[in-house]
Amino acid sequence: MLQSTRAIVWRTVKYGETSIICTMYTEVYGLQSYLVNGVRTMRKSGTLAGLYQPGMLLDVEVYHSPHKNLQRIREVRAAHFYKHMPQDLVRNSLSIFCCELLYRCITEPECNAEWFDFFYNTFVWIDELPANRLVNMSLWFSWQLARLMGFGLQNEYSPELQLLDLQNGLFCNQDSLHTAQFVQAETAQIISILYQWNSPQEFMIHQSLRQEILQQSLSYLRIHLPHLGELKSVPILHALLRG
Repeated sequence: MLQSTRAIVWRTVKYGETSIICTMYTEVYGLQSYLVNGVRTMRKSGTLAGLYQPGMLLDVEVYHSPHKNLQRIREVRAAHFYKHMPQDLVRNSLSIFCCELLYRCITEPECNAEWFDFFYNTFVWIDELPANRLVNMSLWFSWQLARLMGFGLQNEYSPELQLLDLQNGLFCNQDSLHTAQFVQAETAQIISILYQWNSPQEFMIHQSLRQEILQQSLSYLRIHLPHLGELKSVPILHALLRG
């Protein structure tokens, strides 16, 4: 079946001498892998290969068979032309982080329109938002991803409920805390603020606290997704987002 759809590239690996296998999240079919033949030849190694880099937003026409693990692409073109991301180390690293996190978290092929729109808008924001609104993008994205996947927080932070119970995803006090996996009051309050945003906002956080919040968000995700593992992109983000 031939179908047109928007797609977001998450991961590309070499296959054979000249081909690649590209993992994408598509608007119509959800998570899919595509075999792209000959894209690494000298004749095609320029613009065409660049379309399959992680974070690229594409319009594709694909041959889809529900019984195959590898699909094929008939036609591909950019759906959004990035203005800043390719030359900006921070933006590029944020894009790589989001791709790696999504690739690790989402393993089922089912399509979800809300998920697709959120992922698509995130990559556009990484490219277009002012730098001061991107500093905490990785934190915001991680917590919003948990919400989107169905295990978000019961966001009821208050002066009486200042601790974040990571095991159960709720704010509580010392008396009602029954787990060793929790977040202290100052950090918990910032997480509650981040969690309320509909898009990344300017909010100054010290580097060490930003790193702690990111680690806590990934710990929370691992409680629900034990296969998540360690992300290779995190140390790079820590190095770039200083101050």
